[in-house]
Amino acid sequence: MILAFTVEGKPVPWARTAAYHGRKLTTEKQRSYQRLVRALAARSRPRGWDLNARFAVEIVAHGTPKQRFDLDNVGKQILDSCNKVLWSDDRHVDVLAIVRRVERERPRVEVSVALLTVAERDGAKIDITIDNRPCTLEGAPAELRAPSRPQGAKQKPRGVGAPGARPKTAGGSRHG
Repeated sequence: MILAFTVEGKPVPWARTAAYHGRKLTTEKQRSYQRLVRALAARSRPRGWDLNARFAVEIVAHGTPKQRFDLDNVGKQILDSCNKVLWSDDRHVDVLAIVRRVERERPRVEVSVALLTVAERDGAKIDITIDNRPCTLEGAPAELRAPSRPQGAKQKPRGVGAPGARPKTAGGSRHG
């Protein structure tokens, strides 16, 4: 089962809250955005939706060309806003994909949520493209991976006192 909703307007990332005498203060802009996300999520939720299931979430943030934001903060804002509406707590989200797009005409955030079975969750692979070559989180194309040492190759000594390192000479300089 999949549900989707769109939050029209510029993405509002989660921002660190200020503290005053031990109370956390959230900005009105952030609170009103959370209320909007909650209302849209509740409206899109079908009857019988299980708040304690496991979920996969895709978030596509369409910001304006001048808007700068951290993707993780947009994701945090959406996930936290959906607590007790789509899931009992955002720790029930097992798969999360967040994408940034630039949209001059219609900034928005598109959210898709899917219920996961245990088999889907445990067998989940995320496809990624690096240099126009598909790969998965299990490994990048061989040319892009760090070179590995052949088996049996010895590691070069590092640092003073390492076996095979040049000893310091009396008088200070090793170089001449």
